Amino acid sequence: MTLTTTLAAIALVALAGCSDDGGGNGGGGDDKDVIAGKDVAAKAETALESEVDNLAEGGFECPDVDREKGATATCTRTSEASGYYLVVDGQVEVSEVSGDDFGLDVQMEDAAKEFGQTAESIEADLSTQAESKFGEAPQSLECPDLPGEEGATITCSLTVAGEDKSLEVTATEVDLTNYTMSYTFAEK
Repeated sequence: MTLTTTLAAIALVALAGCSDDGGGNGGGGDDKDVIAGKDVAAKAETALESEVDNLAEGGFECPDVDREKGATATCTRTSEASGYYLVVDGQVEVSEVSGDDFGLDVQMEDAAKEFGQTAESIEADLSTQAESKFGEAPQSLECPDLPGEEGATITCSLTVAGEDKSLEVTATEVDLTNYTMSYTFAEK
């Protein structure tokens, strides 16, 4: 059985530049020479949201950044939508500092660091297929995320009619331009 799912990349994350010139408190840490990573992350997310319609739910993780114009850091944004997850790095640069406030420029990388199908999405698909194949819905079904790499394989465990089974799921087609993938599964 082959299943294909599709998602537009823009819904996951914009792979473009954006900026937020202040408008929020950058404080939160005790060190006045450093902007706390959580504040950098919040400002970067606000900047991206203002530039991208239909941005997938997600968020940034950022390190602390020196509180000075021109200071830079690499942040990572993780998002999830329509059964996919996407991890993309981006560079942030402090564009201005005014008291506790600061401006931030954000430039996202062109390529994803990680991409794949979520465990929940695979479980939903396999539950339907297992019911058709085995004549009843599984009592339990557990799968890990499937990395978006052709040939990547995971093993899912399920219980049907009181019998434990394993299904091997393999990514068969991965399109990192449009962030789509197909996979097959077979009983182990």
